[in-house]
Amino acid sequence: MAYLKVVQGVAVPHVFPDDAVVSALSYKGRAGEVYVTTYPKCGTTWVQYIAYGIFHDGQPPTDFVQFFRHSPFLELFGVDALGAMHGSWPIKTHLPFADRRFSSEAKDIYVARNPYDVCVSAYHQARTHTINADDVGDFGEYLRRFIGGAVSFGDYLEDSLLPWYSRRNENNVLFLTYEDVCAEIVLQVKRIAEFIGKEYGQRIQRDSAMLQRVLAMSSKDQMRPIFRDYSRQVFQFLVQQSASGNVPISPELQDFVKFLNDRPPRHEFIRSTAVGDYETFFTEADKVSLGNWISSKTLGSDVMSLWPGICLP
Repeated sequence: MAYLKVVQGVAVPHVFPDDAVVSALSYKGRAGEVYVTTYPKCGTTWVQYIAYGIFHDGQPPTDFVQFFRHSPFLELFGVDALGAMHGSWPIKTHLPFADRRFSSEAKDIYVARNPYDVCVSAYHQARTHTINADDVGDFGEYLRRFIGGAVSFGDYLEDSLLPWYSRRNENNVLFLTYEDVCAEIVLQVKRIAEFIGKEYGQRIQRDSAMLQRVLAMSSKDQMRPIFRDYSRQVFQFLVQQSASGNVPISPELQDFVKFLNDRPPRHEFIRSTAVGDYETFFTEADKVSLGNWISSKTLGSDVMSLWPGICLP
């Protein structure tokens, strides 16, 4: 699969710098650090942006450069990016649980999403972020790879959801579902603020104007136009940072940035935010295939009780 590569046993997009991934895999979170830790397409950027707003008094970033510097993507920018933050801000990562080296000192906000919607959303992003969309194949082929864990950041259930679900009651873990954030945004923003730090929780409780600012900046209507150009901006920033540090830029990354500059993405970065979007995309055979995989992987766990509306085969 031309759009993926494996770095120290972890499948990542082929344009991610090897040294950044290696540094992230060898790093253990420190006291004061807050991570938004998810599998791809589980609401990562949304919750990351909410957390950013809480840290910044509900004020959105002036531009993407400020956002990337104050809320870096760990395995894309590398550990060095953390030293440039000058404060406690949200750090984004998709790294599998075992490889991220769970830290009892750092704080982790984990966001789960029902596996059906994750698969559909990840498929569309893979097509958007691949120069030759034929490399991804049709949805049936992607579904087989998803079930086999042969996609970016591995097996959703085994490498991410199940181990984090088992940690959901630990003091330094805030376990959310994408569906709950959609349904109860005010409650979940307050929970995130309280988890980040008592002072943030108290402030957002008593300062209704700050709460409204955070809600406004992180609303889908506000975020969609801002993040329409997110993919191009994040990789251009990576190239600029590499160039300023005299770090070699891989031909794959150069080609990818040129691809993003030369043509609009096949889908917006925030494509569909609907819960249950898979219902209009999956065939009955697809549902059975994914459902059987889920049943096998989650045997002995009640994790699927997070989504009571989903009936497994």
